[in-house]
Amino acid sequence: MGLSKYLPKIKNFADLWDGKKEAKNMNHNFSQKAPYSYESSDMVVLMIHGINVTDAGADTTAKFLQLLPTQKYAPHLKIWGEVIGYRWVGLPSFTNKRIAKYLAKRISYHASNGKKVAVIGHSNGCAIMDMASRLTAGYYANMYSYLNPALRSNLAPKKVESFHVWHTQDDDVVSWAKVISWLTFYQFNARPWGDMGKRGYNGNSTRARNIEYSNRHTFNPAGSGHSGIFNHFDYFGELVLIGCIKELFQDTGNNPNPNPPHGTKAARVLQEIIDHA
Repeated sequence: MGLSKYLPKIKNFADLWDGKKEAKNMNHNFSQKAPYSYESSDMVVLMIHGINVTDAGADTTAKFLQLLPTQKYAPHLKIWGEVIGYRWVGLPSFTNKRIAKYLAKRISYHASNGKKVAVIGHSNGCAIMDMASRLTAGYYANMYSYLNPALRSNLAPKKVESFHVWHTQDDDVVSWAKVISWLTFYQFNARPWGDMGKRGYNGNSTRARNIEYSNRHTFNPAGSGHSGIFNHFDYFGELVLIGCIKELFQDTGNNPNPNPPHGTKAARVLQEIIDHA
């Protein structure tokens, strides 16, 4: 017996402690102030950040909030944004599960209201997105946009029509995430970390679109490292959002502008990736 009889108590204490942290941090969640109402919006973008963040992703994924009402690619679309913040406290096996459940509920809520739903995540946020895709019942997100995901490279989300993987060849952070995943293999289902942010998606799903944005022949400026999207956000933020819009509306009567916003080579390549993958 020994320690085993105390394990349930330890887990219950961790659940309680982590739950209080999460509940406190959920107050940081917020939606955009837009010149239109949620009810009139065509599309919802949910944003979720990585670990070691205390500002609900203000310097990372929450940056997309400012683009939604002002994006020029499809100005006729009314896009609503919602930021999902959480606090990483060193217990990802508990935190990720809870946030994934919350994200799944938000996805279901917006989809049940007839909205197209895209989710943009960074790093560990992508692991949470994968878990949420396996929890959603009845309603699901239309597309995922993974930004340097700390996720197993062969893991495809469930119940999601398509997903983009923005990755860089020099993302060493996710390489360490893969090592940690090996060392803590018992937590795989609770925190499926890996090096997708470096290698791209390497599974068999035809729903995936890999975008290596460290490719200097395509992107100018090219991205690098684990947070390259946000280091050149004026450039890459728009491209990530264009990818979401194209995936959600390219086959409908509400088709967006077929031309990239400023004729960049990167935007044309993005269009080819989506249209011909």
